[in-house]
Amino acid sequence: MSIDSPILPKPKKPVKYTPASLRIMQTCDKAFHEHHFVLLYFTNRKQFNQMFTEPNFKHLVKSHFTFLQLSRADKSGNWLTTTYHFESSPYYAILDPSTGNFLTIYYGDMTLEELSAWLSKFSSKFANSTSIFSSLIDELQEAKRKSAFAYGTKLRVTFVCSKFEDRVLYVNKLAPFQIAFEKYCSEQNIEMDQYYFLFKGVQLPPEMTASQFGLRNGSVINVHHLEDRTSTEQISITVLGVDNNSSVYHVHKGKKISQFLRSYCEANQLQMENIRFTYKSDLVTDDLTFAEHKMKDGDQISAHIKTFSPPADYFYRMKLNDLPSVDAANFDMQFAQLNQMQQMALQQPPMMYMYNQAQRAQLTPPGMQQIPSMTNQINSQINSQLNATLNPQINQQIPAMNQIPQMSQQMSGQIGQQMPQMAQQMTMPPIPGQMPSFNQVPYQVPGKYPFPKPPLDQNQNQTMWDGVFDMNMNT
Repeated sequence: MSIDSPILPKPKKPVKYTPASLRIMQTCDKAFHEHHFVLLYFTNRKQFNQMFTEPNFKHLVKSHFTFLQLSRADKSGNWLTTTYHFESSPYYAILDPSTGNFLTIYYGDMTLEELSAWLSKFSSKFANSTSIFSSLIDELQEAKRKSAFAYGTKLRVTFVCSKFEDRVLYVNKLAPFQIAFEKYCSEQNIEMDQYYFLFKGVQLPPEMTASQFGLRNGSVINVHHLEDRTSTEQISITVLGVDNNSSVYHVHKGKKISQFLRSYCEANQLQMENIRFTYKSDLVTDDLTFAEHKMKDGDQISAHIKTFSPPADYFYRMKLNDLPSVDAANFDMQFAQLNQMQQMALQQPPMMYMYNQAQRAQLTPPGMQQIPSMTNQINSQINSQLNATLNPQINQQIPAMNQIPQMSQQMSGQIGQQMPQMAQQMTMPPIPGQMPSFNQVPYQVPGKYPFPKPPLDQNQNQTMWDGVFDMNMNT
């Protein structure tokens, strides 16, 4: 039965667009930008309609409509049936792409001619000049993107900012940094466009992940305002040089520290590649500003000479012709380096295995060669005295090897008489109310089988059945 119903479907509950209705919202948003209405065809079961593939149908719909086919098997179709009340299915409907409301509906199937006649009667305008689905689609896609990283390995990362308290967030290893940045900014009620994030002096791009930057549990991300790169506030910085002489400089907080360090080395006739600068025992990063290093008025920067890869005795093992030439301009620097290396060198005695036997005898002091002979004489005297005194006593006490010790009869009788008494003493008296133990009741092995044996000429089975028959006869 085909009905062109003027009664539009009423919602069962307040209409709330969810991720299940994303397909409907995308179709409405596309139709709104193309200045078309949405032509909806709905069936209970998903089926193929040959009419929708014909060129005439495409030409009819393409000019004024954006076609959408749904069924209960689709998420959007299921959302549609649970949100609105329809009389029957299948049906054709025309939707307003600006609001998503139903403008007209036709219950039943139609041929191409009937559909063309029904669409020719339709004439309407958009209810609103703007579409409500653009913002809704962005919100749903953002929620879907965030929920995709709700599970997985997370890292405990601390966000540190000079203007706020430290905040600990759990960041997914595979999620882009933008999700963590947005969460931090929303908790601090700040705008994300006004801040940037650094990890070990490198700015973190929002599209990259924590695993790509090598973040681990306990990593620290520094949060800075854009003013930290453009600030003109002046602060005084003290630089402690390599000669322990300090000097004070006035600098801008937003200025890069590399420019200041380069000018300092030029003023003190130092090579910047040979100097290391530290601030609070941490290396100073050249690409950062004073504000990004969190330097304040009166802080101190220390300058140190870089250590060298060659060992301390490197120059001692070189010939005079192979020694590096000393530059007159940098003589003070190279002299300080050589002095530092000389202090590190330690004088060690030569090793004995590096010499042969002849050389080893020459190295031995003259008094050391007489000591072994004196010790041998003393040892021989002690051994001779011990042998003279102890050997006769030992020979008297040790009996001859062919004499076997024998036991007297009196002694053997005493031992035999004492053995039963010892056995009787070992058996303890029984305790009333307690189960006797193994030493209270001696075990006795019976000599004969305690139960009487049956006669050999008697069969047990026969006697048993004879008794049964006798009982039956008596009864």
